[in-house]
Amino acid sequence: MVIFLSMKNLRNFRLRYIEEESYDLLPDHIRDKKNGYQTLVSNIKKREKRIEKMIVDLGKLKDELKEMKLDRTEKYNELFEFHDTFIPTISITYSGKMKGDKKNESGGVYYHSNNSWSITMRMKKRIKNIYIGTDKVLKERLNEIYETDKFSKLKSQYVEEKKQIQSVVKKLVEGNIIKELTQIVEGGKSVDEFLNRKGIKGLDYVKIR
Repeated sequence: MVIFLSMKNLRNFRLRYIEEESYDLLPDHIRDKKNGYQTLVSNIKKREKRIEKMIVDLGKLKDELKEMKLDRTEKYNELFEFHDTFIPTISITYSGKMKGDKKNESGGVYYHSNNSWSITMRMKKRIKNIYIGTDKVLKERLNEIYETDKFSKLKSQYVEEKKQIQSVVKKLVEGNIIKELTQIVEGGKSVDEFLNRKGIKGLDYVKIR
């Protein structure tokens, strides 16, 4: 059995060996301390082995993570190039400002309000503006699509109500434009064909796919 600390082996936390017969002669409190100490040493060894295994596993996880990040970078670069040349950034804009001046029959000058909607499309570092139509025409189209009259009641001059219209129109337009671009590419052509096209009617894209 082992009980007393040896000064030589103090750093190893090992106790001197004692025979079973002698051990049984020791006071109860010494034997209890010895048993508690041995249990502690055993648990420490188990914990050390567990930590060593965790360190090995952690090393493997770090290697796997490194490979995953390299793979992520490669795939990101591929998709970034694809997005940059194929997927457009689309926003729906409303113009309700006073614009220009006109003369009436009596020679008087008056200003008119340009209440209209447009698609602003950014793609391949280019910007393409596509006219949708007047505020009234767009709202009539939305009412027709969703079988309602609520869009005519929205005031496009108010920020929150304008945002409602923009959100709905963007979902319709974005999907239809991407669909057409996909068809162009699958047909062996470049998206430049769309970007260079004249006379595109934005209202044609305000529809359910």
